[in-house]
Amino acid sequence: MTGHNDVWDALYEAWSSGETSGPATVVRTFGSAPRPVGSSILNGRPQRAMYGISDDDAFGVGLTRGGTLEVFVEPVNTRTFPELAE
Repeated sequence: MTGHNDVWDALYEAWSSGETSGPATVVRTFGSAPRPVGSSILNGRPQRAMYGISDDDAFGVGLTRGGTLEVFVEPVNTRTFPELAE
């Protein structure tokens, strides 16, 4: 995951070129999650998804316990968000 300025720059670049992209934002965490709520990456499909790792799998790669991230993705393009340039 990247910083918010990196996400904004990439989102604006995709929007300017007519592509569809969108921030995937962590909206909830459970257990030992690798990113905090509010962390963002870019994705292109609308969805709400959960990603996680079990305690046993986490221990196998040197982590103390597993965790889960719940993310929300909302597509952004010139049609869905025409005011982005403002």
